[in-house]
Amino acid sequence: MRTDACDDNNDRENDDWFLPKDKLVPGIGCRIYLTSKLTNDNGAFLNSRNKDDSIHVMTEDLVYDVIIVGAGIVGSYTAYHAKRTGKSTLLLEQFPLPHSRGSSHGQSRTIRSAYGDLEYYTQMMTKAFRMWNELEDQSRQTLFRQTGLLCIGQKGTKYLDKTTDCLRKNKTPFRRLDYEEFNKAFPMLSYPSEVGGAVVDYSAGLLLAGRALTAVQNQYLKLGGLLHDGEKMTEIIPGEVIKVKTEARLYQAKAVVLCVGPWAKKVLTKLGLDVPLQVCLHYGPTVDPDYRDTANDRWVEDALQKYVKEHIPGLEPYPVITESCIYTNTPDEDFVLDRHPFYNNIIIGAGFSGHGFKLAPVVGEILATMAAGKTPEQDMTYFCLNRFKKSHL
Repeated sequence: MRTDACDDNNDRENDDWFLPKDKLVPGIGCRIYLTSKLTNDNGAFLNSRNKDDSIHVMTEDLVYDVIIVGAGIVGSYTAYHAKRTGKSTLLLEQFPLPHSRGSSHGQSRTIRSAYGDLEYYTQMMTKAFRMWNELEDQSRQTLFRQTGLLCIGQKGTKYLDKTTDCLRKNKTPFRRLDYEEFNKAFPMLSYPSEVGGAVVDYSAGLLLAGRALTAVQNQYLKLGGLLHDGEKMTEIIPGEVIKVKTEARLYQAKAVVLCVGPWAKKVLTKLGLDVPLQVCLHYGPTVDPDYRDTANDRWVEDALQKYVKEHIPGLEPYPVITESCIYTNTPDEDFVLDRHPFYNNIIIGAGFSGHGFKLAPVVGEILATMAAGKTPEQDMTYFCLNRFKKSHL
């Protein structure tokens, strides 16, 4: 039985995000089979190498408390929180680390409290800031550079009013500027009079993304967690004890958390779910994450150059370094943080829609809590799978 806020509809066959049983992919939850295992002469099941290059031996009967699939920022923070609470934890990553194939690489990500009227994210960010500061202290590295964030709004819209109200309510330092004040404070910017002003979110800045990802993975390993990179998951077999098959071997766990980023659509389809996720470079055309290098990303660079020329005329518009990032977008740009509707011990973290990195410490805690069979303290209404009914789209 599900105990979280998302469990309000048992008629799953009528939900447009759930595939009919006749469309389930063979081998995913609909057949039982025996598979050969890699063992040593004593019959022990060989585990893969940990980060310290030592060989860990796992017996055939070993069952992890939780396996997290995907070692991006959300998956890594989920593993960290699970291990921190004493769970036996395995973190799987299909590519050798570090890599730039997903959505957690690169030099920086924006971190901010300003979210318009989406107060639930601003509330989550209050806790996320504390957790990022904690990671800085643990790793003894600078991971966050506080610069402030300028939120510019058009006349006739409520964006600036909603942002101001939300920041004030959550006691986040900010400054509201009308158009004249905006031009005086930022003379290096060029915006037309249609701009209604701006809000400065003083809490905001930059996260050093690649460094932050490595930092949380290192803290997870210090706690004794296992991290197997270069090991792609090929199959999940649901059950009270879930079997996770990779290209190398077979694992077992009481719970599995799927944080597979751009591969979520492919993985969830094999588990019988048709979640409306769009995988793209930023907000462009749909791309296949397995063939991202073939996607045309020139339009992104052209759009940025045009924007810089028009609005920041003193800045050189041509980039020195370019690096693309894959977005996995939901229709409403809210996350998917939920249990599989039929397999209560399979937890899904997906659809971070280009704004998930900053919230990863809190999201990871939520997913680890769900994997432990508990209910998160946050209101999960906004993140449930069942919002993707036809009546809601």
